[in-house]
Amino acid sequence: MIRRLWTIAAVAVAVLGPVTAASAESGPQTFLLYQGPGEAQFTVYAAGPISGIGTDFLLAERVDPSTGRTQRDTETVFPGGSTFNTLTVLENSLQFDPRTCVARVTGRSHLDITGGTGDFEGVSGSGEVEFLAISISERTPQGCSRTEMRTYAIARITGTADVP
Repeated sequence: MIRRLWTIAAVAVAVLGPVTAASAESGPQTFLLYQGPGEAQFTVYAAGPISGIGTDFLLAERVDPSTGRTQRDTETVFPGGSTFNTLTVLENSLQFDPRTCVARVTGRSHLDITGGTGDFEGVSGSGEVEFLAISISERTPQGCSRTEMRTYAIARITGTADVP
């Protein structure tokens, strides 16, 4: 499974090509996010009106009182500017195998791009998110360790973006 995550990340880098600043355009947008063990933020590979490689930072997390859904506000920083995003979690599930000490989280979310800076001033857009995280714990004589874990996460977002 880990090999599959690395393959997906390598293909994304090859497909997305060189880093370029955004220009005035609208259209299909794809983001691929990857976070490996010990990494605090996601690396973002973007193709479409928003293009380049950036870093996604969590700014805030809350529960929407009207829907009860978790929402996360993030800023994705690219070389030419940033985008501000709101992610609304639609569903997620956790599967844990105590024999192998492997946990798998899958989920779906909705993303709204709510603004930006620099090359992305006035940006807007939205998309659907598919998420996968795998956490591997060390197996000890007492069971699965809660401290010795490696976590890999990948998300794919497809939608549209408008960069004025």
